[in-house]
Amino acid sequence: MADDAKVHQLKELVIQKLNEGEFAGLGVPKTDNMRLIRQGIELKPNQAAISQFVMASGDVLHSQLPNPLSLLLQRRMIINQADEEPSREATKMRNMSIYQRNFEECVKASKRGINPSERPRYNDPSREPPRDPILRDLGDMVDDLGNALIQWSSQLQIAADVLLADRKYKDDGRLERERWLIDNNMQAARYLSPIVKQLSAFIFPINRGEDPRIFKVK
Repeated sequence: MADDAKVHQLKELVIQKLNEGEFAGLGVPKTDNMRLIRQGIELKPNQAAISQFVMASGDVLHSQLPNPLSLLLQRRMIINQADEEPSREATKMRNMSIYQRNFEECVKASKRGINPSERPRYNDPSREPPRDPILRDLGDMVDDLGNALIQWSSQLQIAADVLLADRKYKDDGRLERERWLIDNNMQAARYLSPIVKQLSAFIFPINRGEDPRIFKVK
């Protein structure tokens, strides 16, 4: 480098070399997000001349950068805040989240004996997925779905008991409660159907070595 080179120019050279190596394609951060350390002391500010640090041949510089996972997470943006179009995977996850949120409300309404007509309806997910989701994001959603299905299974058993009894109603109060129970569970089933369909469209690269792993949509 030139004798009058600045610290930021040295950082740019280091980043260039990293981009040519194992960090290629990961979007190595800019010079402002990088630290260069010599003998335990950070070289700063960026506009300082390297010559002022009296660096000699054989000196060792340590660069501190986020690990590849952090780099990916840094550049992930929430769909509603991003200027770019969300990926197909993010769009599928968002649609699935909306159905899942309504499914969970149906289960909750069944457990609490709520009139189905008074149950909340949602057109947005409880939380927006990242623009470029990774396997862990989908894992969180599937974990939530699993917990909701466990709760739903107990409500299905209660509904099954009502169907098996096939009783004639004299008490209007009981008729109303059991009608709500059946209705809430049938609505839950209607929301579950597209959830399972969309879940079956995801492709999981279990045997691949990327970190973090991503997934695709058929």
